[in-house]
Amino acid sequence: MKAKVYQLAPNKVLKINIPPARKFLHYEIICASFAKGTSVIRNVNYSKNILCTIEWCRQIGAIIQPYKNRLVIHGTNNQFHISNNVFSTETSQYTFLYMLPLLSLTNQLVVLKNNNREIIERAEPYQHIFEKSNSVYNVEKNTIKLEQSLNNENNIYINGYNNSILIAGLLLALPIMPTPSKIIICYPYENREDILQYITILKKFGITVIENKSDHSLTIPAGQSFKSCLIRTECDFFLASLFSILKPYNGIVQLKKLNRRSMSSDFNLVAFLKKYNIDLYKLSLNLSRRKKVVPLSLVEANTTKNVLPLFMGIALTYQLKIKIKNIDKNNHYINRQLNILKNILTTLECSYEETENDITIDGHLPTVKKQVDCENDAYFAIALSLVAFLTSHPLIIKNCSCVDYIWNNFYDVLKDLGALIEFIHD
Repeated sequence: MKAKVYQLAPNKVLKINIPPARKFLHYEIICASFAKGTSVIRNVNYSKNILCTIEWCRQIGAIIQPYKNRLVIHGTNNQFHISNNVFSTETSQYTFLYMLPLLSLTNQLVVLKNNNREIIERAEPYQHIFEKSNSVYNVEKNTIKLEQSLNNENNIYINGYNNSILIAGLLLALPIMPTPSKIIICYPYENREDILQYITILKKFGITVIENKSDHSLTIPAGQSFKSCLIRTECDFFLASLFSILKPYNGIVQLKKLNRRSMSSDFNLVAFLKKYNIDLYKLSLNLSRRKKVVPLSLVEANTTKNVLPLFMGIALTYQLKIKIKNIDKNNHYINRQLNILKNILTTLECSYEETENDITIDGHLPTVKKQVDCENDAYFAIALSLVAFLTSHPLIIKNCSCVDYIWNNFYDVLKDLGALIEFIHD
């Protein structure tokens, strides 16, 4: 599918409800599904990936009732009632990686299928952990078969780089095991903020995890039980940051449902952008007193996981030259995004300069109608849609239906803002 997005009329007041942080919403749904009693989760967006987690949790026996903006979940009382031992997902890495260790505790053969080879590869540290503890873990193409429970008799060592999702998955399984566990997080310890947020969520569901800062370890007492709770999912600060692309818009932009405090790693973006007079809480500046944006010329690639689509959009609408440094080209996901970025810049006739680990974008708005391919990357699709609001000619965004996997009804949200969008079906 293609979306043809036109320039937005000036002087509008744009009020945008930012959806929940998916990494935490997935986690809360799993906790509630395994808990004793009935939990209520508020601030829900039914993206395709969230629907996948809901389906997997129903397969373990949870009763889940979806409402417009909340979920009511009747948990399994810390037991498994497996209706189907084959768990399949197309794209949801959170569903797959969070639930894998937990599903190993079912005492039966469990088959996990995923058509995205990248996600199977992301699970490789799990394979090492299972094999080190003499637990059977078979990988066949896009399928993982678990025939034995995760064994926690010895300390579990895991690289802290790019593995926060896997650590979070271990923290779902280890508390219910009969013996205590200890996870040693090896240097470099990345996204500690997210780990602390997962621990906070677990605490609300009655699970204790003890962090030891001296050796970067997590101690998990044995024989714990998940309990029901009422919880509200915090907003997705990365999705909120994408709307900073609209700061040059001649109108008012208000981002709603932004909490002021968070332990999420994405919350660091708020402070980073504010250094350059891009305040997510004050995008709605008085037009007659609007401050100039401080030139944003240099960004470290580790500022955020999806640094490339965000700062591509900022470079285009602010018409800035931005250098993104220290890009990890060994990371398959990041390298793929880099190739998408270069293709988009070429299509939009924006020059760029690439060195070994850096790329410099010389951004400007397109002056003629263009068709660009987001190549099924939802973050690029969102960024390009917002860029189109400020162009004098429409942008046609190819393969944009991927947005539904992370933000359900995104284009309906844009239409509610007064946007003119035409859909072209291939």
